[in-house]
Amino acid sequence: MAPAMSDADLQFDQAEFDAPPQLPTSCGACGGTLRDVFWVEDRRYALCDSCKAERESAGGFSVAGLAKAFAFGTVAAIVCGGLWGIVGGITGFNIGLIAILAGAGVAFGVMLGAGRGGIVYQLLAAVLTYFAIVFNEAVSAGWMTYFDDGGSAFEALFMIVVGTPIMLVALIPLTISSGGFISLLIYGFAIFQAIQMTGGRKPVFEGPFAAGNA
Repeated sequence: MAPAMSDADLQFDQAEFDAPPQLPTSCGACGGTLRDVFWVEDRRYALCDSCKAERESAGGFSVAGLAKAFAFGTVAAIVCGGLWGIVGGITGFNIGLIAILAGAGVAFGVMLGAGRGGIVYQLLAAVLTYFAIVFNEAVSAGWMTYFDDGGSAFEALFMIVVGTPIMLVALIPLTISSGGFISLLIYGFAIFQAIQMTGGRKPVFEGPFAAGNA
């Protein structure tokens, strides 16, 4: 049995409070020291006055966000386009409906890197989705060169490396000349979907709050 609590164990003369929350000391965008006041963007980032004004006018755009969006979106485009090309190489068909999944994958990568949408990220998603479509064609050609035509691994890799920049320019003319208008419509829808998914919204700012360095 636990010992009985005596009056000496009860302390009413000293109140205990939780430690006050730590205020941010640096701007989440430029890294500078927060002076006087700061703003909170989307309840995630503490911003100084100048960065708040810049991001508000640019719809949440930042160089760091663009760099991350480009990195994540490029990886997504390579993975989606590569897998799509392998499926095409195995089946012998360019399954255009996979373009819609590729567009969604690219948009997801861009949004994951940027953390928000906006016109800049929409343009990036459109370009990277087109790259995924082109990369799919090059990978499919390289796959068939190696597995169907008996080419070497070097020839297949050469087909992918050289074919990708060529197809960036030649994809639309070649698709039109071969009568692939339905494919063009599907490609266009995939790009449109990527643009829609990265539209995002304007950031919400709260504040101003007194900075910890005030």
